[in-house]
Amino acid sequence: MKSNTFTDKSALRAEAKKALSDIKNRKEKERAVTEKALNFIQSGNYTKIAVYMSFGTELSTGLLIDGLFGLNKKVYAPTVENDSLVFRLINPLTVYKKGAFGISEPQSEETETEFDVIFVPLVAFDGNNRRLGRGKGFYDRFLQGKTCKKIGLAFVEQKFLFVPTEETDVVLDDVFCS
Repeated sequence: MKSNTFTDKSALRAEAKKALSDIKNRKEKERAVTEKALNFIQSGNYTKIAVYMSFGTELSTGLLIDGLFGLNKKVYAPTVENDSLVFRLINPLTVYKKGAFGISEPQSEETETEFDVIFVPLVAFDGNNRRLGRGKGFYDRFLQGKTCKKIGLAFVEQKFLFVPTEETDVVLDDVFCS
């Protein structure tokens, strides 16, 4: 865990992004986090799962998505529409296009707003499961009032002593990291 005295989100975001770019053994760590996530899904009676589409230096969700398909779960991925997240059903044959911010978005019709579990991207997190995202607030707005399990996926290098939050920031139920 990185100690920090950041009270400013943008300073913490810059430090976390630097830590993300310096990660060693990335593929091994991604496999370990994916295994934790899949074990969690198998241990519960979870059928509808939302997963972010990884981008840049974020922990990749490719293995997780494939694993969820293998477990015959209904898997949903986000598109950005009118400054909101819309989750669309995906499968191994889903066609994607580059959407908002260059992130792959599924081109499928079936949408969903309620999930058993949602895997949430993050730039940084702390021991109280406070999450720092990229700063646009898409996930915080979507997660307001949701009762599903909210799980972050991260590298241990993204863990900081303290993540400053605001009233609109949603705290996660857990963060799986390696």
